[in-house]
Amino acid sequence: MVADSNDHGYQGIQGVRQEIIQLGVCVAFIEYIQNSQPDKNIPRIIQTIKNSRANAIVIFVSDVDLISLLKELLHHNVTKKTLVASEGWATSTLLSSEKYSTHLTGTLGFAYYSEDIPGFNEFIENIKFSKLSQEMWDLMFWEENAGCTLLDYQNITFIRERPARNCTDNDIIENFQISLDNVTSLRLLYNLYSAVYVIAKAFHDLNSCQNGKGPFLNGSCSDIWNMKPWQVRLSLVT
Repeated sequence: MVADSNDHGYQGIQGVRQEIIQLGVCVAFIEYIQNSQPDKNIPRIIQTIKNSRANAIVIFVSDVDLISLLKELLHHNVTKKTLVASEGWATSTLLSSEKYSTHLTGTLGFAYYSEDIPGFNEFIENIKFSKLSQEMWDLMFWEENAGCTLLDYQNITFIRERPARNCTDNDIIENFQISLDNVTSLRLLYNLYSAVYVIAKAFHDLNSCQNGKGPFLNGSCSDIWNMKPWQVRLSLVT
């Protein structure tokens, strides 16, 4: 098992590990990609994989961190391992390069559930691309989805290859609409939408609560001006 050395990696890989052990499967090793180190601990991870008899490797990382690992797997010719992809890279377009096909062919991936978001298409259609935000992260988002370059970044190192062609207004509109047709790119967005919707509904239900019909002791309601976290959590499941 390989994971990022952050909350997402630690919690995700431990959750998977517990489920696997309960099924009677042996976990040979757990390694973490250390972004705080210059080599990200990749040489150690490669050596562990080469020395292990494990034939399946669960990789709970982002697509960017996986590229660093894949490059070293290619360099050391580590093959005949079945990779199990977490949602962080299972549907990533960054890994569609032919050079990775040797190691990714046969990969088993898990991804977030996705569905249409009410009103989202109408919202996109009304975006004025001529008034794009000049914030760096916003421009990086548009660049990623439009497939062309919007800005010359200073003092930023990119692992992925950036588009060589500058964007035009037509590029942004047409290519972004094409990217939206790819449902895999909306999986994370749909889950964020669902999380916000559930919390908003919980607040709405607490605000609409009637004494005697509430979800708490003796049908009581919460104080709308002094809600407690546990009351919101309880409202989510009632």
